[in-house]
Amino acid sequence: MNFPILRLILETLTKLPIALSLNRFLLFVVVLISGYYANAQQYHFDRIGLEEGLPTATINDICEGPNGFIWMASEGAGLLRFDGYSFENYGLDAFPVLEEIVYDGLGKRLYFHDGRTLWSYDGSAFEDVWQANISINQILSTPKGLLIHADSRLWYRSVDSIYDLNIGLTSDSKIFASQLGVFYTHENEMYELKFSESNWEPLLISDSIFLPSIYPDLPKSLGNPMRCKWENGFTLAIYPDGLRLFGAGKMLLQMPYGLVGALPKETFISTSSTLILVGDQGLYRISSPWESHYPRQLPILSMSHLQGQVYFSTALGLEALGEGLTDNLFENLGLILTMTPFQEELILGTELGLIALNPNTGDRRNLGVGGFVFSLHTDGETLWIGSSDGIWSYSSGQTKASLQFDSDVIEGASIFRIRGSQETRLWFASYTRGIWKLESGNLEQLDRIGDFALDSISFSAFDLLDDGQLALASLAQGLFVFDLNEGLRSHYDLRSLEFAEIRDLLRLDNQLWLGTNKGLLALNDVQQKMEGKEGASLHFFGGPVSTQGLLRKGDSLISAGDQGIFVWNVPALERQAWGSQLGIINIDLLGQDGDSLADLMEEREPFSNIPLELDLNYKQNYLRFNYSLRTLFYPDWVQYRYRLRGQSQNWTYAGARREALFTDLKAGDYHFEVQARYPWQDWVLQGPNYHFVIHTAFWRTWWFWTLLALSAGLMAYLWLRDRYRRAAERLKLENELMEMERKALRLQMNPHFIFNALDSISSFIFKKDPKQAVRYLNNFAKLMRLTLESSMEHVHPVETEVSILKNYLELEKLRFSDKFDYQIEVDDEIDYDVGLPPMLIQPHVENAILHGIKPKEGKGFLKISFTKEEDQLCCVVDDDGIGREKAKSLPGKKAHRSMATQINKDRIELLKRSIDEFIDLQIVDKHNQAGDAAGTTVIIRLPAQEL
Repeated sequence: MNFPILRLILETLTKLPIALSLNRFLLFVVVLISGYYANAQQYHFDRIGLEEGLPTATINDICEGPNGFIWMASEGAGLLRFDGYSFENYGLDAFPVLEEIVYDGLGKRLYFHDGRTLWSYDGSAFEDVWQANISINQILSTPKGLLIHADSRLWYRSVDSIYDLNIGLTSDSKIFASQLGVFYTHENEMYELKFSESNWEPLLISDSIFLPSIYPDLPKSLGNPMRCKWENGFTLAIYPDGLRLFGAGKMLLQMPYGLVGALPKETFISTSSTLILVGDQGLYRISSPWESHYPRQLPILSMSHLQGQVYFSTALGLEALGEGLTDNLFENLGLILTMTPFQEELILGTELGLIALNPNTGDRRNLGVGGFVFSLHTDGETLWIGSSDGIWSYSSGQTKASLQFDSDVIEGASIFRIRGSQETRLWFASYTRGIWKLESGNLEQLDRIGDFALDSISFSAFDLLDDGQLALASLAQGLFVFDLNEGLRSHYDLRSLEFAEIRDLLRLDNQLWLGTNKGLLALNDVQQKMEGKEGASLHFFGGPVSTQGLLRKGDSLISAGDQGIFVWNVPALERQAWGSQLGIINIDLLGQDGDSLADLMEEREPFSNIPLELDLNYKQNYLRFNYSLRTLFYPDWVQYRYRLRGQSQNWTYAGARREALFTDLKAGDYHFEVQARYPWQDWVLQGPNYHFVIHTAFWRTWWFWTLLALSAGLMAYLWLRDRYRRAAERLKLENELMEMERKALRLQMNPHFIFNALDSISSFIFKKDPKQAVRYLNNFAKLMRLTLESSMEHVHPVETEVSILKNYLELEKLRFSDKFDYQIEVDDEIDYDVGLPPMLIQPHVENAILHGIKPKEGKGFLKISFTKEEDQLCCVVDDDGIGREKAKSLPGKKAHRSMATQINKDRIELLKRSIDEFIDLQIVDKHNQAGDAAGTTVIIRLPAQEL
């Protein structure tokens, strides 16, 4: 049932004259369809039988050994080891039928017998401890050693010997251990065994057997149980009417045997507080004594607690949950939408208004708030009410609730939840109008947080988190977590929630719990799913949760909805999760026939048979690790992740998969790590770090390659020495020749330029323009100085080339009377230490002026740019002259041969040969849209050489 929607419908119905009768008619129909409820408390248990891998249905005894394994004495399957998931047989041929098993923590051994022979197992080898000619009745592990009841005597097993204690017993005698000591019975008398001077001495403590005297948790009023066992801090007692679990001075669990079919023949509780009952058809596991389910067939609308009892409302009225469910307590209260304790009364928010109820006397009174009351909140002194008529407050001593705020502020809003403290601030949440904050008597509406508009979302629940955070839930859009200062921090949509609808929120300690239509869900589980991505799944607890279906009572988290009430003791569940050990179950060496880990390593971890460390060769690099959290506490809930340091630092999310496969591992030093968690945890369950080494193949070792290199070098030395000498001499001669060619080309370049410059100066003198001649001569002198300074270098900086070009262009502008303008651009990425051969660009600039721009009608423009493209220097000379084809057709040009251009081409070819890198010269003829020549572009690409 979708209660937020139901509330809105009912709120609308209140505005109609027939609302009340219609509401009651709807409730009557719901009651008829749903039927009545069941009062029985249900326990979460499952059976482990032959279908689940149990080798035999007949189990005689159970104990917990080291490393978290559960060991069992069976009939027909020998000694069994259980890791929470699967079974493994031990000694099936030597001892197929076993009657009893215990773990001696002092000697680090398992002891078990078949009634005649006593064996021990130290985790690696079996030992035949005692073959008595008498029958063994019972064995018991104590802090001082093993006690054996055989026939009519009591024996003591020390570290390496068995002693007769000369204590007479009968076949009906029993040995007991509790937190008070070790005891035994003999002919209806109770004795305590005192250990002193390496021996045991009896002390009569009672002339009758009364087990509550040695088990303090047992209530004396119940008398002696049929059987009793003290294990891992808990007392298990079997009474004629059922099994009871005691701890910390109180009863934790009471369960009739009918739930498991018959009286269990053996009981066991693990360090993770998981209870195992041994029946004729296998094992029955109660994963947690701190969970209870009180089934209902009517939806539960709201809950609260008062004076130790939990009260909840259904369509039939108000009921209570104490030691168990009671019958209907109160009727004719209307539909109870919310409730809270206030000054020893239970305040009910109903469709008829606000009612104060005393559950002890049945007295009720109307507090004067009309309409539908959706939410209640108290800080002890003041009661805050959210109704369809606004926000109200009620204080002690007042006979009528007083309206605190102008109804216009929240007109049309239904306040479904109130949170906070009056000492700081109160928060009021509505379904569609956002949130109101009450601080210092001022009511402020928050219709947005940061850039997020709250009134754009229909909310179903909200709660305050730590560090100024606010959690808001929507049935259609999931969960939003806001930082009140920064805005939206995270959003979990319906897909990340596996399409669960959030109906209620409750923060318990550091965890936010989500009440959904699929059950109870921890926010941490959702966050881990988002991190795990593929393969991750959520875990829902209990049944669907109603709109106000979450309640905190002490350490317990209570969820309620369509299937009844579920009670969870969260700290106890957390302790159970920590009571298990995570480790490697098995390591397999794959891909190599004949190789076995059993042949590779003699030292092994006791009881798990895992090699302590592995030294593998380069072929043994295909490994499979099987791991598990060795637990009886909900093993199917456990999630795993692992990593192999040495291969990667990243974790691999494995979900419920308990296997890691590594293929083709390289030689190296590795550490395998595995972590586990329960749904409400982070990755806090850490397994041991397992170390192994894969050695390098000999042909990949440094010494092999060193020897090979030395041998090859020695063999080739004499042959290469003479050849290298001749090649070096030849290379030296070629370099000298190429250097001479470069110098000769530069000498050819410089006279060509000087000739043109002197020709320009002579033209000014001939025109009788001494002022321009002197200016031209000064610029020419500067240019010659720069040219001479760089002419003897192979490479000079781009900055120097630009300076030469600027002086040259200024000379040419004087010469041709400002016939053209120019622009030089240098990329910012070109540093001072990037250079190019001297005078490589100037010949092309000269050609652009003389043959492109000079014959052009009107003024021309010349652009020179230097850019860096990765490791290439790109030099571009672009003019808007008449083009090469038209220049060739001018009178007197056909026979002209540009010596500078040819010299430049020769220089570029020589550069290609000398540096053996990419060098390119491109000359592009430009055309306009009409197809006429529009100038020439020269592109030179050469390596960006560092000076």
